[in-house]
Amino acid sequence: MKIVSFKTLLATIFIGIPFLIREIMKPDRSIIWICVWIYLIVNGFRCSFSQEAYDADVKKANDTKALYRKIFGRFAPIAPNIPMILLILCAVMVYIFPVTKLLRIITGVVFFLIIAYVLWFWWIVREYKHKQLEPDIKEQNDEK
Repeated sequence: MKIVSFKTLLATIFIGIPFLIREIMKPDRSIIWICVWIYLIVNGFRCSFSQEAYDADVKKANDTKALYRKIFGRFAPIAPNIPMILLILCAVMVYIFPVTKLLRIITGVVFFLIIAYVLWFWWIVREYKHKQLEPDIKEQNDEK
């Protein structure tokens, strides 16, 4: 077997497998997380050893980056990561400041904003993809 992506293989072995083992060894294991880690490990090995899978994965990543660049311009690198940034900010606030009613309200509002942003982001990307596909559909209908 030829290794196509050595970095993906290393990440699968040194990140995916230990997290799967840790999840299995926990007394309160979650079947959902076990399934997620198994999926990621299988996908990692598939992309590591199959040229077609690796090329498809790279193409999908490049297409997604290009789409985000068209929609968000120079903010494209951080646009999909804003929910995670806000979650980390909330975690830091809860860790640093004493838990009060005001902090609970602030984190609740931030969590609501995260959910609203994720839904908005999903809707914007879906609408943009749909607008890109419309000319192709019209051309196919014109040819018939």
